[in-house]
Amino acid sequence: MKRNKKGMSPRRIKICINAAVYIGMALTVLMSCNGSGGGSDLLAGGGIGGTGISIGTISGFGSVIVNDVDFNTEKAEILVNGNSIGFGDSNVRRALALGMVVRVDGRYLADGSGNADRIVFSTNVKGPVQSITPVDSVVKILSLMGQSVIVDDQTRFKNTTFDRIAENNVLAVSGWPNDRGEIRATYVDKISDTPEPDTEVMIKGIVSEADIAQRLFRINQLVVDISEISVPLPAAGQLVFVQGVLDDNSILVAAALSIENELGLDDADNVDIESIVRQVSGPANFILGTTVVQIDEATSFKGLAPDDIVPGTRLLVKGSLTNRSLLADEIIAKDKVNIEGQVEEIIGNEINLKGLEGLVIHVSELTKIFGDVDDISGIESGHNVKILGYAGSRNNVEATQVKVEQKNRDKLKLQGPVADINGFTVTIFMVSVDTRSIPYDGFTTNSEGAVSRNKFFDLMNVGDTVSFNGNLVGDTAGWKAVELKEE
Repeated sequence: MKRNKKGMSPRRIKICINAAVYIGMALTVLMSCNGSGGGSDLLAGGGIGGTGISIGTISGFGSVIVNDVDFNTEKAEILVNGNSIGFGDSNVRRALALGMVVRVDGRYLADGSGNADRIVFSTNVKGPVQSITPVDSVVKILSLMGQSVIVDDQTRFKNTTFDRIAENNVLAVSGWPNDRGEIRATYVDKISDTPEPDTEVMIKGIVSEADIAQRLFRINQLVVDISEISVPLPAAGQLVFVQGVLDDNSILVAAALSIENELGLDDADNVDIESIVRQVSGPANFILGTTVVQIDEATSFKGLAPDDIVPGTRLLVKGSLTNRSLLADEIIAKDKVNIEGQVEEIIGNEINLKGLEGLVIHVSELTKIFGDVDDISGIESGHNVKILGYAGSRNNVEATQVKVEQKNRDKLKLQGPVADINGFTVTIFMVSVDTRSIPYDGFTTNSEGAVSRNKFFDLMNVGDTVSFNGNLVGDTAGWKAVELKEE
């Protein structure tokens, strides 16, 4: 695992010089954006002696796994919605669940594991469902307390399912705010079928506007009234966490409010942040969640190219933090499906590509389409597309972004999870590739480099991510190389 050692290297000198400029830019952007951040500032200090920060979804327990790092939680303090609920493994299992977005403060070890000092979780929004808008068979948009929450077949549910969510259900949601102020839910817990009188609600989000005279402010469409508590009125652009009750006009009457810093501190040697890009301000910097990220010549990219980073892209960024500005060592696409090819035809909301027969790419109204066109209606046969997405429940690709070029290219790329291995044939989705057509020196892994075909197949398992690269030969795929993307 690549880790920085703190010191005034040229990279760190540059980030110190630029941090104040970019933080000011980030605050300006956040004041104009609606939505919420991911994490909470429930701890003063920290980040000394080589401590690190990891912000991401919980993908496993044993003690707790975040961003593919297994953190020992034997001595960790667990903080939930501003309250300490105890220490150690038993409280981890009691208070946390798969899919929750958490911040782990701790120390990374030489073997790639970690020791957690504390785990911080705070709910993005908890309250009654006001309305449900189906997008298609796998995506719905819920309205909760003036917030748009996207649930799909990647969301983990507790006490309910995708199909059973109903209006008036009280839900607690954890997820990633996107560039449009929506929350892409990674975890949804049904608290009750209907709200009781004075049901506690909560929200974590960016203040979009504030009324000093009336002590009101807004988070997306939700109005928050803090007239009953003695705290300063937050300014537009600040990330806040609010608890209270809804009045008869659906105004949140606050009982408690805190100003948040999703990172918990300003400087750290080792930082891993998963989130969604909210703004790209130039070729060398963008805003991930509420964190300014800087790129330089030493930054490496996995699963995408620098020009694939646009608002709405979900990333894992690893690096070091100075004055709340993150200098990226690695930028990794969290949407592991990466496809490039020439459009054969568009059928409804589905794209078919030449040379990739059987592959269905589904586009919804949530898919970001950019480049030479900005809508699926503008995509035509012969256009070149670069697609990021994830494996859908129907053995298809759910596209999160599609970059379109109105020109013919013969380049082909197929990156995704291995569905089947039969001899030397690998199947991704419904596309089967006989690797005996790939030159002997065309087999690599991202950890060992070039390997033999036999070793490649010894290392590969169903579920692993592999990336095929080649060209169209007429309307047929001619594969030249394949890489195993080992975690």
